[in-house]
Amino acid sequence: MVAHRGHIAVLCAALTAIAPTSLLVPSPAWAQAADADVAYKQHMQNGVKLYQERNWSGALAEFEAAYRAKPKASPLVNIALCQKAQFQYPKAIATLERALSAHADSLDGADASAARDAVAELRSLLGYVRLTLTPPEATVRVDGELLPAAAAKQPIPLGPGSHTLSATAPGYAPGEQSVSISSGDKDKPVELRLVANQGYLTVVASSPRNAIAVDQKYVATGRYSGLLDPGPHSVQIYLPGSNTGGVGQQVVIAAGNLHQVKESDPAMAPLLAGPPGYGPEMPPPEPIPDLRGIYVLAQGAGFGLIGQLAGDAGLSLGARLGLRASTPVGIEALLQLDQAGGVSTGFNDISEILTEQGADADFRAIRVGGNVRLMTRGRVARFVGAIGGGISFDSLDYASGACSESVENGYICFDEDSSGINAFVNTEMGMELDIRGFFFGFVLQQMLCTVSSLDAPDIGSFNGFVGFGLRVGYGTW
Repeated sequence: MVAHRGHIAVLCAALTAIAPTSLLVPSPAWAQAADADVAYKQHMQNGVKLYQERNWSGALAEFEAAYRAKPKASPLVNIALCQKAQFQYPKAIATLERALSAHADSLDGADASAARDAVAELRSLLGYVRLTLTPPEATVRVDGELLPAAAAKQPIPLGPGSHTLSATAPGYAPGEQSVSISSGDKDKPVELRLVANQGYLTVVASSPRNAIAVDQKYVATGRYSGLLDPGPHSVQIYLPGSNTGGVGQQVVIAAGNLHQVKESDPAMAPLLAGPPGYGPEMPPPEPIPDLRGIYVLAQGAGFGLIGQLAGDAGLSLGARLGLRASTPVGIEALLQLDQAGGVSTGFNDISEILTEQGADADFRAIRVGGNVRLMTRGRVARFVGAIGGGISFDSLDYASGACSESVENGYICFDEDSSGINAFVNTEMGMELDIRGFFFGFVLQQMLCTVSSLDAPDIGSFNGFVGFGLRVGYGTW
């Protein structure tokens, strides 16, 4: 490779030449580019110096730093020279091929041709081994360097000389083998057969609340799987805090085997009673994370008006946008549209109360406000409630000719619509199911509303609203 790459070494030295320094005051973008140029040239100079001193690993680190400063072909070529000097021929081939494919525009024709010749020369030095691995999922290293799992299933390229292949796997003793490779070797067989030195134990409790201990040490709740050294081991299943020892048995683990224990197995026997809290102590439970995030809700409900404004059932549609500040508490903005027909607006005759009837109207309300939302901690099912209030833009639309009869005064008609701004207080109770952030539920909603701004006879100052509705929503917690 050196014979073919003489002019590339010259190219590396030439690339370290200092560029003109008589520059105007640079913009920030030019300043960053200038900093990268300075770092690149410094690392290239240091790398060439270390390479000439045959400090291959130091030179390699400098050329890699130069490539990070300015990704181009020149530092890759020098990296390949260092890898060749360390007899890492497969790596040198991969580095040169990367330079040719990713940075061909920064190589002139002669350098590109020399790089291709170097790749061909290095390939002629390689030999290949075919690895047989047991177990097949074991991790493989070649000369101490991790080999990708896919690469272990293909012929492994190696340079001439002696190499060490090693493998490790959970439950197995490590294994290694040395192999001598010469150029041109094809699929030289190497076998790494690891020997099991542990067995696998699975324990299944009858209840997810039951604790599991192995050799008097708590290991899990509900179910446990793990590796154990060969030999006898005690298995215990118990309810933490109980004054009995639970049930247990002695198991013998064999290397390479799977042993399963269930609480319902006939071999499980009651253990001797002990003091309160008998059995290996469980670690403290992990704290439940606080649920926080933005949420949106849409609601549809049927409602009735209670009080002076009484009539047919109405329909309510609403939306909420809120922030769940902690698991039990959220703050939300409320927008709700309510409409009911056939509302009776009663009156008392002002001169003498002889009869009391009413005029029918359509009632509409646009409500804007806010709530404090309260929630239980259930992740899937939870109870919810809210308390809040706001302002309501109300209107009464009378049917044409809507009249009320007074014996003394004849017919009194109310055919002029009425509107006004009132206040309301809102309370809610309900339940929700939460499935991966999407929640569905029902709610009972009650409101106490002022209606004094509406121009209608004898409707009083307050009116009630009771509704039952369904909700859908999404939360980001």
